[in-house]
Amino acid sequence: MTNSKTKTNNSEKKGFRAALIVLFSLSVAVSLGGAAVLYLAMEREFDFTIKHFIVSPTFASIAALLCGCGFLIAAASAFIVPKKLKLDAGTRDSFPGITISILAGLMCAISFVFAVKAGVPEGAAKQGLILAEVSFTALSAIYFFLRGSGLFIKKPAFALSGLLPALMSAFALLNLYFDDSDPLNAPLKIYRVIMIVTFMMFFTAEAGISISRPKMNGKFVFASLFAISSGGMIALSRLAARITDPDHFGYDVIEVSLFAAFWLYALVSFAQKLIISLKTPCENDEDDALLDNEGETEPEDDESKADGEDADADDESDDTDDADADEDDEAEDAVDEEAAEAEGEEAEDADDAEDDADAEDDDTKPQDVNE
Repeated sequence: MTNSKTKTNNSEKKGFRAALIVLFSLSVAVSLGGAAVLYLAMEREFDFTIKHFIVSPTFASIAALLCGCGFLIAAASAFIVPKKLKLDAGTRDSFPGITISILAGLMCAISFVFAVKAGVPEGAAKQGLILAEVSFTALSAIYFFLRGSGLFIKKPAFALSGLLPALMSAFALLNLYFDDSDPLNAPLKIYRVIMIVTFMMFFTAEAGISISRPKMNGKFVFASLFAISSGGMIALSRLAARITDPDHFGYDVIEVSLFAAFWLYALVSFAQKLIISLKTPCENDEDDALLDNEGETEPEDDESKADGEDADADDESDDTDDADADEDDEAEDAVDEEAAEAEGEEAEDADDAEDDADAEDDDTKPQDVNE
């Protein structure tokens, strides 16, 4: 019974892994293809006077469709990876992961240096938000450098520090919200909001699996695929626009490079965890034993219930037997009493008969004497 369940769980895990490979490939394709289409839409169909796309744009419509496809790909993972099933993700980074971690830390450090040199505008209402974003940028740089070194990766406190890039992204989102240089409904601003939200979700999910267990769960898979696909296409298109046409767009080269590094980090991190899960034998997974134990608990419960019912039935039958035995004893006692009464009556009749016989003898004796 257990072997058959283990084989079923192994086959299911292989199917989940194959589906994740397909979804990961689609996410990379959406990020690269969507970045090219969104770049063309920004270059050919964006009107800088109204800060909006032209009427009935072709590339902009395709870019929006691809961005939505990225979310659908990530949402499809919720139906691929069940909540109780987790795939091994390893505990240490490979060489590409270490390299990308150092690159992300370097970009955070450069962003912090340029932000300090630029200073905070005096009298700005969002000075606190800017200072918080700059502070968490510096802390995020330290986190990425330490992660690249691999010295503190197993420490719980270090795992908790994985939330620092997420907090940095959260304050960047707040600063973007209070930025009045562009209206809130500007399409490029909306794309930028989507990009920041995807990476904020990714770093939060990555910190979650680092704190608990090195397992890829559904939340991490969803956040990773969403950041790789939708977040990646926006980050790469902004980087391409800044390199090819800096005069029109005026994007901060440090910011666009930072989020492009985040995209590379998410891409390599998920690919590394996926490769580790593929190399891990299914027979040695702890989740198989957990699933087997969960599957065996229900029959045990049914058997215990059946045993309890049988015990109750046995008790009832015993009670019935006792009642029958009592009735039999009472019947035997009644028969014995009737037999005793009958014997007593017969004995009395015999005594009466003897008395009568003695009386007749007494009557006959005087007559004989007189004669």
